[in-house]
Amino acid sequence: MKRRWRKHNSREVKEIDEMIAEVNEKLLGEVPHAGPPLSKRGRGFNWRFFTGDMPFAPYHLGGLPTKSDKLTKAQKAALKADDEKAQRAFWKLNLDALKIKKQLQEEMVQKLKDQLDELEANAEQNKTDLGAGYASDYKMIY
Repeated sequence: MKRRWRKHNSREVKEIDEMIAEVNEKLLGEVPHAGPPLSKRGRGFNWRFFTGDMPFAPYHLGGLPTKSDKLTKAQKAALKADDEKAQRAFWKLNLDALKIKKQLQEEMVQKLKDQLDELEANAEQNKTDLGAGYASDYKMIY
């Protein structure tokens, strides 16, 4: 039973290590392009939102929302850099979460080992009815 639990937990820690390595590779590599091509990008629409009723007609604000002017090359490059920063920030967050998960998993493995050793020692030292009679189900459910 203890051997199976140790094997299961070590497999989980190994999987977390593999995920950490994958995210580290992504952080060191280039960020793949996502979204529309830079040539097709624009600022999008300029929308105005109100938390309550609109206090006046929309034409007082300059009319209905319209598409803004095309972006310059410098603005497109800045957008691309922002995309990369956002992707790297997400990967960094993912890496931090995986490291925390690994740390907690390793702590849990140690606590589980200690408590199973204690359970085993108690079972060996205390008088019990284990093994007496014709019980047919000696499978531990965990």
